Amino acid sequence: MRIFVAHGFNERDKWIPDLVYRLIRSFGDEVVSGEIIDGMITEGVRNSIRTSSALLGFATQRAKGARGMWTTHRWVLDEIATALAVPIPAVEIREQGVDPQEGIAGGHQRISYEEARRDECLVRIAEFLHEWHRDISVTLQLMPDERVQEIWPIHRKPEFRCFYRVRLNGDELPLQPASVAPIGQGLFVEAKRVPKDALIQVVIEHQGRSWVSAYESTNAIGVHLRG
Repeated sequence: MRIFVAHGFNERDKWIPDLVYRLIRSFGDEVVSGEIIDGMITEGVRNSIRTSSALLGFATQRAKGARGMWTTHRWVLDEIATALAVPIPAVEIREQGVDPQEGIAGGHQRISYEEARRDECLVRIAEFLHEWHRDISVTLQLMPDERVQEIWPIHRKPEFRCFYRVRLNGDELPLQPASVAPIGQGLFVEAKRVPKDALIQVVIEHQGRSWVSAYESTNAIGVHLRG
C-alpha cells in the first residue's frame, strides 16, 4: 500500500517521520508525503494523494489562536479534504488543544492525540493500518480465450462497462465499477479494497450483451466468464 502522511514540517512534528514512517514501513507499505510551497498544496501533491491507498493527516498544534485554542496546518486539512474527495480512507490525528472548529466536513475517522501519550497514538495508527490491510487490491485475468477475443475489440468503447461484486459472509455487496487493462497477451480486471476473505465476481456489459463470472477467491489467478 501507498500511505500518504500529511504533517507539519517542523522540529516539533519530527517524531512523525521518525516514528510513524517507520511504523508504516514495518507493514511493508510505502510512505508518501508532499512538499508544501507557501503553506499550499500543489497539484503534484494532489496527484500523489489520488494515487495513494490511504491517508494519515496530523492536525498538530501550530500557533495560538482565538479563545486560547491552537490553530493547525492549513495544508494538512486540505490534504485530508483531497483524500475524501477521491475517495480514499483518511484518518485525522488531531492533537489535544487544536481548535475543534478548525476542521473539515465529516466522512473521515479521527484519533485524539496527546503529546505526552504518543504510545497510545501509535497503537491506534497500527490498528488502522491493520484494518486497511484486511482490504486488498485484486488483479484477475479474464478467461477463457474465446471470451477474451470477444471483449478485446470493445473494452475501450464508451458503452463498455465492467463491474465487480463482493460476496462476504454470505452477503452480496453492491456492484462496484472496475476497469479492464490489456497486459501482455491478456485482459485483466483490478478490484480495489476487497476483503481478503471475500469472494469476487466480475460482470461486463456492452450494448445489451453481458458476460458474468462465477464467484472466485481473492487468491485466484483469473475468472472464467460466461456470456
